[in-house]
Amino acid sequence: MTKRECVQMRFLPGQNFECSGCTKCCRGWRIRVDEASRPELERFQGVQKSDGRYFTKKKADGSCVFLSDDQRCSVHAIKPVGCRQFPFRFCRTPDGIFVGVSFYCSSVQRNQGTPIESHAPQLQEFLDELPLIGGDPILLEEGVYLGWDGYRILDQFLADQLLEKSIDVAIGRALWALCRLHLEGAPQASAERLRRLLCESESVLQPPSEPFVAFQRHHACILFAKAEAVPLQRLQSNRSTHFRGLAGPLRLSELDDSADESVLRRYLQALVFRKFLIVRRPLLHNLAALYLVRRVFHWWAGLSRAGRSPGESASWQAVDYEKALDQCEYRVLTHGAGYDELFRLAAADFRWVASGK
Repeated sequence: MTKRECVQMRFLPGQNFECSGCTKCCRGWRIRVDEASRPELERFQGVQKSDGRYFTKKKADGSCVFLSDDQRCSVHAIKPVGCRQFPFRFCRTPDGIFVGVSFYCSSVQRNQGTPIESHAPQLQEFLDELPLIGGDPILLEEGVYLGWDGYRILDQFLADQLLEKSIDVAIGRALWALCRLHLEGAPQASAERLRRLLCESESVLQPPSEPFVAFQRHHACILFAKAEAVPLQRLQSNRSTHFRGLAGPLRLSELDDSADESVLRRYLQALVFRKFLIVRRPLLHNLAALYLVRRVFHWWAGLSRAGRSPGESASWQAVDYEKALDQCEYRVLTHGAGYDELFRLAAADFRWVASGK
């Protein structure tokens, strides 16, 4: 690896990883098969076509057909690119290639193993075909674009705020500034104007008068109801609701308690670092998603605690947070599907609040 390549890759600070063999990544989702891997894998009759793409087949329990009885990958030497690169996530930008991680991985959640930069040599094979993100203006929302200089200001602001402020205030300030920037309607948003709005946001978002809270709860309820397949009206009215895996019903207020936000903070910092905000959806939609996830993280942590047996030790609490992270990462923010319209509507409501009408 050359010196130039070393400089090109930027790694999430303080993050460790070493595969623990938990096989979580082999279960649940559809594992896509790339064209280079397909011919070899098809020899084992473990590939199927769906929606014009190829995926590994699944067993009855939802695990990959290539996961053996002893919980090992039976095609390890020829497994698909997506499997080989997991849990690493890459984003090529004008400032270099940012190497982040998926928080669906147990080792990542627990920060176990060696620093992720130690894996640089084996990651080189994945970098050549990465598309450039940020070379062209980034869609903020509905015909308004933000250049890379402006995004760099937002990115650094969030990184700093998530170290210093509460999560709601840190993300809420950025949300208010972007909403105001969009409302001003300039097709190419000014980086300097964004900087001034971020400064102004401090006087606007002073707890407990933070303006977005009501809509945060409203849209988080919709998200949570959809993910848990429970009636939305029961959640919104705080009536007892039956959740999967629990013996008895619970009210939403019984879940809305104080989880350890240091776990969530670390996750959000990792999302910002790996450029989650500028992938797949408009920037404002992704920021709205981050603003909602704090509340559903607390609810999922509460559900995990509620599912604990009466005699279990409080030391089991770490598993609660891992389960909550699994839900946020796998079912909502990154690997999940079906929430794009919800995040669009949430962003529209947050813009309305920011307009002051």
